[in-house]
Formats: sequence, C-alpha cells, structure tokens
Amino acid sequence: MQKRNSIFLWLVLYYFEYACHMKKDFECFGLTNDKKYEMDQVNAKQKRQRRFLLIIILLTVAVIWGHSMMPRAVSSAESGQFVSILSKLWAFFRINDDMADHIVRKCAHFLEYAVLGGQLCLYRLLGTEGSIREAEPAAGMDQNPVIRSATIALFVALTDETIQIFSGRGSRVQDVWLDLCGAGAGAWILYGIWRNLRNDDTRH
Repeated sequence: MQKRNSIFLWLVLYYFEYACHMKKDFECFGLTNDKKYEMDQVNAKQKRQRRFLLIIILLTVAVIWGHSMMPRAVSSAESGQFVSILSKLWAFFRINDDMADHIVRKCAHFLEYAVLGGQLCLYRLLGTEGSIREAEPAAGMDQNPVIRSATIALFVALTDETIQIFSGRGSRVQDVWLDLCGAGAGAWILYGIWRNLRNDDTRH
C-alpha cells in the first residue's frame, strides 16, 4: 500500500513538473508569436509606405524629366518668373538679370535632386526589416543608403541631360555634377535625421 502511494505521489509530482514546463513553453511560444505578429505588422506597414513612396519618386522623376523636355523659351520664361519674384534680393546684392537667371536655374537643379535624393534614401531605409528606427547602419559602402541613392540619382541626371540634347537646350557636364551633389546632400540630410532618431531611441 505504501509502495503504491509512493508511486502515485511520484506520478503526481512528475505530471505537475511536466505541466509547469508545458505552461512555460506555451508562454514563451505565445510571446514569440506576439513578437512575430508585431514584426509582421511593422513590415506590412513599411511595404505600404514603400509602394506609396515609389509613386512619389516616379512622379518626382517625371517632373524633372518633364522640365527637361520644355523648349528653351518656355524654360526661360519659367525661370524669369522666379527672377522677378526675387528682384529685390538681386538688387540688394547688385546682381544683374542674366546672373540671377543662372543662379535660379542652378538652385532649381540642386533642390529638385536634393528632394529626389532624400526620397530615394527613405525608400532604402524603409526596406529594412522591422522598425526603421531599429535598423542597423549599412555595413559596406555598396550598402550605404546615401551612396545608393546618389548612384540612382546620377542615372536620372545623366538621362536628364540627354533629354535636354533633344529638346534643344544643350547638355552640361557641370549640371550632372550639381545634380549629384544635390542628391547626395538630400540623402545625407535624411540619413542624418534617421541616425539621430535611432540614437535617441537607444538612449531612452
């Protein structure tokens, strides 16, 4: 009888310990599933954001190339409007109309590619797994979002200047370099903002 009670007690203790392990494993499994579900939700959101951003990037490129297709007269009239708006600024610095027109055109080149570079960099960062703020910095130069964004923007700039050959406005190598600098600056600024946000999250 005592032996039977001992066996029964041993079985109770064994199943109790087994049940505790099962409960612990189940809780761990549940935590893993919750984390996986959270990561899936973040990744799904980023995919939607990437699709939307891709449309914005394509529209930006279309605007850039669309301006290059404009005849010289139309382009000059457009830049002339900005020269007139900033006429007081040119008068203050004693800049003539021809130089003012040149400055407006070059600033437009730089700014439109700075916007494109920032968009391309953000698109690259949204491609990381998990939250954009938790993503690790790129390991190699070929993986760096600034380098990649500037490289793609360089292709856009080369195509842009090629279009200008056929639109009768002429192609300039210095404009390609200016576009590349603008794209690099835009990508670098956005990447710097991302790194700052990531460091703030790490500290907190």
